Amino acid sequence: MSGVIDMLASGLGTDAVDAISQNLGIDKDKASVAVSGAIPMLVKALARNTEDEKGAESLFNTLEKKHDGSVLDDIAGYLNNADIQDGGKILKHVLGGQRGAVEKGLGSLAGLNASQVGSVLATLAPLVLGALSRSKGEQSLDAGGLADLLRSESKTAEKKAPDAMGVLGKLLDADGDGSIADDVADIGMKLLKGFLK
Repeated sequence: MSGVIDMLASGLGTDAVDAISQNLGIDKDKASVAVSGAIPMLVKALARNTEDEKGAESLFNTLEKKHDGSVLDDIAGYLNNADIQDGGKILKHVLGGQRGAVEKGLGSLAGLNASQVGSVLATLAPLVLGALSRSKGEQSLDAGGLADLLRSESKTAEKKAPDAMGVLGKLLDADGDGSIADDVADIGMKLLKGFLK
């Protein structure tokens, strides 16, 4: 049984990052940092969204109807035909009004603009939901169990890269400007070491 973040990190190796880099026309190293930040960011945001029963039920129903985890069976194939628009709809629900701040802030960590980061997030969002759905099935989770899993995953991410996750958490609380402190220039490398080794 693998955690959601570990499941994605193992599936998103060098080839996957290369594909994201080529498909979106961004530097490979910058893509690596963006991916490393995007996965735990999305998990953390989902954990926040499921803190109340209504949010947990909503996510559970979405996974039941639209995401069965099969996207993980051929990640390379998915990445070559990623539906950015569908991913964008997921981001709208997951990040809500914080989407702009998250894209701008994560972009400053990776050295990308907000639009490029938005494309990375939209590409990865269906994969995150697919991994979550697979974990839900493997562990026979109900909505409450799903919320517990996300909380656990978020805490695990914070232990792996506490400084980086602290910054990512601030973006979820940001007032919309996406600004982060100047002293986090090395956060990108901490993200890489924490999640995509």
